[in-house]
Amino acid sequence: MESIGFCWTVKNDRDSISTMQKNMGKISGRQLHAKDLELLLVLHQEGTITAAARALGIEQSTLSRQLADLEDRLGFVLFSRHRSGLYPSPRALSILPLAEQQQLLVRQANRSFVEPEKELLSPVHLTCPDLIDDRMLAPATPALFRAHPTLKLRISGTHELADLGRLEADIAIRIGQPPRGDVVSVKISESPLKVYGLPRFLPRAGRARLRDLPVIHRTEVDSPDSKLLNRIAPGAISLTANRMTTCLIAAENGAGVVILPKQFGDLLPGLVQIPVEDWPNPPLALYLGAPRAVRKRRSVQIVWDWVRDLFGR
Repeated sequence: MESIGFCWTVKNDRDSISTMQKNMGKISGRQLHAKDLELLLVLHQEGTITAAARALGIEQSTLSRQLADLEDRLGFVLFSRHRSGLYPSPRALSILPLAEQQQLLVRQANRSFVEPEKELLSPVHLTCPDLIDDRMLAPATPALFRAHPTLKLRISGTHELADLGRLEADIAIRIGQPPRGDVVSVKISESPLKVYGLPRFLPRAGRARLRDLPVIHRTEVDSPDSKLLNRIAPGAISLTANRMTTCLIAAENGAGVVILPKQFGDLLPGLVQIPVEDWPNPPLALYLGAPRAVRKRRSVQIVWDWVRDLFGR
C-alpha cells in the first residue's frame, strides 16, 4: 500500500483538491483534510487497523486514536469494528470515491514531476499472472539489467488484476482479454492450450483420455479453460491450487498433468506434451497493456519492449 503525499505545485490539481475538500466538508458541516482522506482510504483498502497501521508506518494504537479523533470531529462513525475487520459506514462509503479520486490525482501529479534524467531511477511496476513471473520474466532479467543498469523493476505475479486506469501498475500482462480503461494494449501471443506431464503419463498407443488422467488445475473456475475442463472431465481434477506455480511444481514431481499454453509448456524441461483425445486445445491469448498516462515514459518503454521481445521469440 503506497502512502499518499499531498504536496502540490500544479495549480489545476491544487484547485481540484480544494474543490473536492469543500464539497466533502458539507457532508457533516466540518472540514475534512487531505490526511483524513488518506487515513480513510488506507483503512478501507487494508481492512484492519493492524494492516493499515503497517501500511502507513505508524503504531496500531496511534492509528486507532487518529480514527477515533476523526470520528469525534466529524460527529459520525466511519467504520464499525468487528473481529473479522473494519466495515465502512454509509457515510464513509459516500466519501470513499472522492478519496480515491484524490489518490489518483496525486499519483498522476507525482509521476509528472519525474525528471527525464532520473526517470530510470523510478521503479516500473509490472503485474502478470503467476508462473509467467517465475518462469519467463525472472530468468530474463539479468540481460535486461545488463542493457539498462540504472533501470528499476518491480514484478508482481498475482491472479488479482491491478487497475491500470487508477495507475496501480505501469504495465500489465493479461490472459484472455486486454486491460480495460484508458490504456494502450497489444496482443503479444496466442497459443493453444495443451496437456503436459511427466513421460510416464504418455499413452502406450494412440491418445489418452483427459478424464482418465489426474489433472492439476487452478482453484478459480470462471475462466474459459476452467469451464471447458469442468465440462469435459468434471471428475478428473485431483489437485487444485490458487497459484499456477504450485500446479506446475506438482506436475513436475509427478502428481498429475497440467494444462498450459504450448508456447510456454514446450520450454519446460522434464515435462512432455500428452496427446489426449477429449481436449480441443483451445487458443489462449496474452495481452500487454499500460496506462496511456505513463506509456511513453522511457523506463516503461524499455520494459514494454523487453516483454514484447520475450514473447515474440
